[in-house]
Amino acid sequence: MKKDVKKMQRKRKTRWMALALAGFFSVSAGMTSFAASGVWSKQSDGTYLMYDGSSLDGVVARGIDVSKWQGVIDWTQVPKDDIQFVMIGTKARTGLDEQFHNNARNAAQNGVKLGAYIYSQAMTVADAQAEADFVLDLVKDYPISYPIAYDVEDDPTQGKLSKQQLTQVIDAFCNRIKEAGYYPIVYANDYWLTNKIDSSIPQKYPIWVARYNVKHTFATPVMWQASSTGRVAGINGDVDINFQYQSFEGKTPANTWRNIGGKRYCYRNYQPQKSTWVQEQGKWYYLDANGVMATGWILVNNQWYFMDETGKMLTGTINSNGKTYYLAADGHMLANATVTLNGVQYQADSSGALSGNVANGVMASGTPNSTTTNRSAGKPAIYAGVYRSDANNGPGVKK
Repeated sequence: MKKDVKKMQRKRKTRWMALALAGFFSVSAGMTSFAASGVWSKQSDGTYLMYDGSSLDGVVARGIDVSKWQGVIDWTQVPKDDIQFVMIGTKARTGLDEQFHNNARNAAQNGVKLGAYIYSQAMTVADAQAEADFVLDLVKDYPISYPIAYDVEDDPTQGKLSKQQLTQVIDAFCNRIKEAGYYPIVYANDYWLTNKIDSSIPQKYPIWVARYNVKHTFATPVMWQASSTGRVAGINGDVDINFQYQSFEGKTPANTWRNIGGKRYCYRNYQPQKSTWVQEQGKWYYLDANGVMATGWILVNNQWYFMDETGKMLTGTINSNGKTYYLAADGHMLANATVTLNGVQYQADSSGALSGNVANGVMASGTPNSTTTNRSAGKPAIYAGVYRSDANNGPGVKK
């Protein structure tokens, strides 16, 4: 992965080890000759040609990992070159990877499945949790269906930790990611997996192993980062090539709610829902322009609605700031209208507040207040069981 200024130092070390172990090919000429002959490409029998000329089988999908080091990518061309997924770098040395949003948005628009990674420099549990929060704040806006990877290999920081300390760091990150409903995996090279990382880690988290040009020795990875010098259509220069060994289907739920940063988000087919109504178990919820579940009063298509503290849309009479309002069966607040409740008429003014025989938010006729009103009243039949993709087709809008 090309993540920061330590990239080349790490690559030189890893590549040197790989070349030494595979001494049967030439350092100077091997890379050029094999690249020209289609190394890492799919062969007619469905296997992939490896660096040493042998075949790699058992591959579920071929993908790449990218960061700012690949520059601006033409994502319309990438999937045409046998690339099914991408792991996107989230963080550079000084903060956000400058190409993250471009990569995530354009890859998704062109049908490439999205995962993400962060190159960790965490040395404490708090550091790791902060890194997880950083990643979650980014990925929440994109259709992530592949894992969130924790890249553990930084010698100046994590290289100083004991196995126990490093385990605590990895657990802290992965648990935070898992709590948010994503699928955490750990990225490391063969050397770190053998010498630095405790043997309990691969038992808890799937491993994405890195070893360039030579087959990894780690026995059971879910992915292998096989090369740092791959070539893919739409990308100028080198890119890391990855092979997926196991399916990630169902590991990250396609339809779910997530709590991230103290806010609640809804996803349908991995896509974050924004500026739209969502029906869940017969109840209606609204996601604002940022995808955050709304509570309290909201204005949608010039109609006011009230969502309780759980985000559920209310109907009937409610008390808000000492005044009583009436919400129709489709949830919208009545205003400038006469409301008849249990045979008694009340006037809803321009603000929607009811006047007339009202006391302390309880209608004198006996209609219950907001703590007991029928908050789960059904929608018109046209909405029953139908998922709407935008606010223009939400509650309160008739066709």
